[in-house]
Amino acid sequence: MITSFGAAASGLCKEFQPTAITLDISLPDINGYWVLERIKNDMATRHIPIYVSPPTMTPSAASVSARRRVITKPLATGEALEEAVATIRRHAEEATRES
Repeated sequence: MITSFGAAASGLCKEFQPTAITLDISLPDINGYWVLERIKNDMATRHIPIYVSPPTMTPSAASVSARRRVITKPLATGEALEEAVATIRRHAEEATRES
């Protein structure tokens, strides 16, 4: 599932229960940090790992990185993208084994 709009993200997470989420903080409609907090404060979606892509490493982005990995952008190469996806996949598989 992919959406470019933060307003739809929370509802889609509830509906589809993804294994992991990548969240670009620079959304066109609302603040991405608000989306992050909304997903993490909802009992139905708080267990889903979120990988955040902040515009820059600000203090608030640094606090997010304590929760989950931060994917810096732009990704320089296709290899960097493959590494990011592989990391997310590894964490998802670990979480599945732990459940």
